[in-house]
Amino acid sequence: MAKGRRIEKKDSVAVPVQKDSQTRSDGNLAVRTVWLIIAFRVVNAFLIKTFFQPDEYFQSWEKAHNDVFGYGQVTWEWKSSVRTSLVPLVFGGLFRLANLLHINYMVPGKVFCGLVAATGDIYTYKLALKLTKSRQVAQLAFWASLASVFNFYAGTRAFSNTFEMALTAVSLYLWPMTADNLQTNGDLSRFVGTLILANVTVLLRPTNAALWIIMYLHLMWILRKDLIKILAFNWVSCVMVLVLQVAGNGLDMFYHKSWIPPIGMFLYINGMVNVSSFYGEMPWYFYFVSGFPMLLMAFLPFAAYGLYRLGPKSLIFNIVLSQTAIFSFVAHKEARFLYFLLPLLHIAMATKVNKKIMKILTLINIPIALYLSFFHQRGVISVVNYISGNKDIVKASFLMPCHSTPMHAHIHRDDLRDHITSLSCEPVIPLGLFSVPNGQYDDEADLFYQNPVEFLQANPRFLAPHIVFFEALRPTIQPLLEVYGYTLEKSFFNSHFHEDKRRRGDVLVYSRPLTTADLMGYSDYDEDVIFENVDGYLS
Repeated sequence: MAKGRRIEKKDSVAVPVQKDSQTRSDGNLAVRTVWLIIAFRVVNAFLIKTFFQPDEYFQSWEKAHNDVFGYGQVTWEWKSSVRTSLVPLVFGGLFRLANLLHINYMVPGKVFCGLVAATGDIYTYKLALKLTKSRQVAQLAFWASLASVFNFYAGTRAFSNTFEMALTAVSLYLWPMTADNLQTNGDLSRFVGTLILANVTVLLRPTNAALWIIMYLHLMWILRKDLIKILAFNWVSCVMVLVLQVAGNGLDMFYHKSWIPPIGMFLYINGMVNVSSFYGEMPWYFYFVSGFPMLLMAFLPFAAYGLYRLGPKSLIFNIVLSQTAIFSFVAHKEARFLYFLLPLLHIAMATKVNKKIMKILTLINIPIALYLSFFHQRGVISVVNYISGNKDIVKASFLMPCHSTPMHAHIHRDDLRDHITSLSCEPVIPLGLFSVPNGQYDDEADLFYQNPVEFLQANPRFLAPHIVFFEALRPTIQPLLEVYGYTLEKSFFNSHFHEDKRRRGDVLVYSRPLTTADLMGYSDYDEDVIFENVDGYLS
């Protein structure tokens, strides 16, 4: 055995471990490394130039912008009191901090998202070290977290799922995994800290409760021979959960001015009414053929093999399997719903890879991460930046599938607060148990795409001086635009491919000369006034 190297054991397998500049003698990350990771993720947050999914904006930035600045596109989830107030309160506070410091209003929020992502990286390492007792495995899991396409692409976005991922990693690290972790008052304090973080996570994402039910059952199993500890920890758990949930839901009810807590509305809307299926239903195997491949990219076969080798006796295996099974029964599925499992998947992979393999996988992941973060769906971000900076734009209309772009939180122009129009896609929220299923309901965006020309003729308010739409729509509405005097003003590259045919091609900005009605600030368009010289559209 080489000098200066020692052997750690994990699951009866000897793992050689070497000290390096990134870790301390106790196995924890060096302070310098922690600061480098924080800097990396903060830069990562500012580098993202593309669009992923609407919730990044409408679950956080947009609602907070409405709270602080008095205008923003408030979606049905907020109107129905489904979401917790925690995220908009945090981002609202960050907006106010920016005003106080006289800096760009987006900067504190971006820094915060970078800190959240860095927390996920750091606690992936710490959790791996705790679960495997191997510094080498922990370092490889840490490497995987940093080289992850999904972490780079989505980890610094303001999704509730990213906050859930980081909080889950910290909570699992603090959670007692063995009876030896429950011996001292310090262990009890850590357990209380875990309960606080876990309850915050459940407030953010109620579905995260499924994970903590599994962890609670695991805790009861390892304490099965110690009745006193079982009673003590059950007492602490019950008191803490009750206090934290009452406090959290009380804050939410006050924020929403509602007598029903968000968890109640969440269960009603997603359970009894099943509104989530309005946004698409996926087969039970979605996470296996689409979800995990998106989360893991090149890491997928190695993570799968690592889980297989860990087997049913492993806590990691059982958490991943149980959570995947639970989420597979929900009709509406998205890869990010299982994002909170990614640290565990990286740890599973790290048990069966070496540095040479990791170098190869990293080289594969880097161009994918850069392409997704800098190019794929870039145009929908570029166009709102263009509108934000172009003071000649006095009214704009987005003829796109709903929530295809960020909105007021990114445009941030008070003079446009009432002059931005977009197609809506609000689901039906019934007041009773019986209603028309959402699958039989056509929203405004559906109606538009069924016959764009007829829709625009019937709804001239969408024919603002500037209109924004995807290139795929141009052949359909080009003749109508020419009659109304529209010409192409700007084109932004958006993507080379898109699974939604409505979103294919560049993002186009068309404009027409301003009319008297535009300059007078009419919010409801009268076609006869605005288009005085137009005899009508000839098909």
